[in-house]
Amino acid sequence: VSGITVAISMVALPTRIAKRPFWRFAVRPATPTSIYPQRYLDAPQPPDGPRQWLCDLAVCKALINGCTVLEDCRPKFNPLTGISGGCCGLVLGPDDVTAAGGLQAVVDGLGSGPALLSLKPGTYTLEAPVTLTSVHDGLTIESCAGGAILQADANADLTAFRSGLIVMDGVAEITLRGLVFIPPEVPSGAAGAKQVRLSSILAIMVRTVHALTIEDCLFSLTTTAVESFGAGVFVAGPSLGVTIRGNEFDAKTRIGIVVGVLALITSAAAGAAMDQWDVSENRFANLFCAVVGFAQMGLISCRHNVVVGGGTGIVLAEANLGAASGFTQEALKVAGPTDALAQAAWAGLRPDMLAQIIRRGETILAAQPAPAAPSVSDVARQTLAEELYGSGAAAYHTMAGTTPSPAPSPAAGAAAGVKPSAAKAKAAAAAAAGAAAPKSGAAAIDTASFETINEAAVAAEILERKLTPAIRLEDNEITLTAGKTALWVGLAVVLSPDEPGSVIVSGNRVVVPDSGTVACALLLAEGAIVTGNFFWQLNAKPASGSAVASLAIVNASPALAVTGNVVVWSDFIVPQRTLPQPSPAFEFLNTVL
Repeated sequence: VSGITVAISMVALPTRIAKRPFWRFAVRPATPTSIYPQRYLDAPQPPDGPRQWLCDLAVCKALINGCTVLEDCRPKFNPLTGISGGCCGLVLGPDDVTAAGGLQAVVDGLGSGPALLSLKPGTYTLEAPVTLTSVHDGLTIESCAGGAILQADANADLTAFRSGLIVMDGVAEITLRGLVFIPPEVPSGAAGAKQVRLSSILAIMVRTVHALTIEDCLFSLTTTAVESFGAGVFVAGPSLGVTIRGNEFDAKTRIGIVVGVLALITSAAAGAAMDQWDVSENRFANLFCAVVGFAQMGLISCRHNVVVGGGTGIVLAEANLGAASGFTQEALKVAGPTDALAQAAWAGLRPDMLAQIIRRGETILAAQPAPAAPSVSDVARQTLAEELYGSGAAAYHTMAGTTPSPAPSPAAGAAAGVKPSAAKAKAAAAAAAGAAAPKSGAAAIDTASFETINEAAVAAEILERKLTPAIRLEDNEITLTAGKTALWVGLAVVLSPDEPGSVIVSGNRVVVPDSGTVACALLLAEGAIVTGNFFWQLNAKPASGSAVASLAIVNASPALAVTGNVVVWSDFIVPQRTLPQPSPAFEFLNTVL
């Protein structure tokens, strides 16, 4: 009646497993186009269905009367009607993961594209680190109802875990939520001629990542080795869009150099970069440092964190520290360690502390793959080192109103890697053997430590990965306590006088044991706002060394506002502000340049 006929041309049924093929189309004889979709008019069409796929269901053993299932191969997930407690996606327990070949095999089997893996409470033992690459983009691994513990197999070769329990390399859109990380102590051998127990402890290694979220996780970073080094999250390459929120980084006792969140460059691996970072609402307990960033820095926000029982709070230092190092070294050389300006610069930079972290970190970073460094001659490196030192030295003389030295410091040449000094080798061996850091306030020209910092600064400058530092430290609660490891500082930001970096420090409460430790130090920011903070040295008399200011600010420009703070016992701020006469306007309450 419609004038439409259907022709089916099949020699036989389809060779695939699908039976009873069917076609679906709309017959509309009264419209200009009588059949939808158009493809049915253009050419013969294969069947629309039934659509079927092949997958492994089970491994069975044949019996006389039927068979028995040896292994169920079906990945399980809870039905929507049975979901409770936020568990969704692919839900597996420890036995399920073991049966599937381990956690690496499970995440590899999820394929490319967004995926969600929910782990039931229990212990997940790893024979090797779980490596996440671009094929895992969009992956979320979370604990289902809490208590999903990741730890290394005690019987496995622990050397591989020097890179951490999880390694991220060239990955994007990764989320880790509600997991418990218990990284092992990995022996590192001896230091020099003296046999010393060295170990590393590392949970997550980030080589390259774009969009990473780590939230509500527990990092158990307890170590028994006095000469230990490690971190909960270790960033060794470019990182963009990192959120670390609501986690707990905890050690039972403060031993060795263990950091909650660490981004680090060295002379051989200078690619670490932090941009669009948010570190908020975390708790750091009994660690050497809560957060240390020695990397190329962009936008970084640290808010509402709690640090208790620590030796250091939050330290952020721009990768190119050559100028800041030159500023501090020139101040010590010209004015001496008792000069207030030199002391303030040294307190923020603390070359002895930073150099220890670099030297220990070299052990871990040496085992990580890194892009080939640019080919630069020794002469060019030395020239660059001298330029960086000269820039910092010039900034010091401008600020201090003194005459520059006729030539750069000898350490600047050594920093370029042209003529490594015997002092540096001796200091490196001493650090590896567990030599104690200088007492707080006892500033001196520590040539070897300055060289270590400068070598890394030169390597970072050669890479030319320019970011504009924009640092916000807000509403953090930090309490430092004396312990076996030396105290450093509560809050510190060290930038370069050659870059327009800015810092906002607001609403923090920082408490340190005595006036031998700086509560807050800012060095060479282009602009800074410090407002509404409480900086408290509990005792005016330091337990050892000499007293230093509770708040120490050495700014590279007059773009500085320091208002509404409570400082105990003293502060040191450069440049000083000259207040105009009060007037009906509000200019005298602001910094107007």
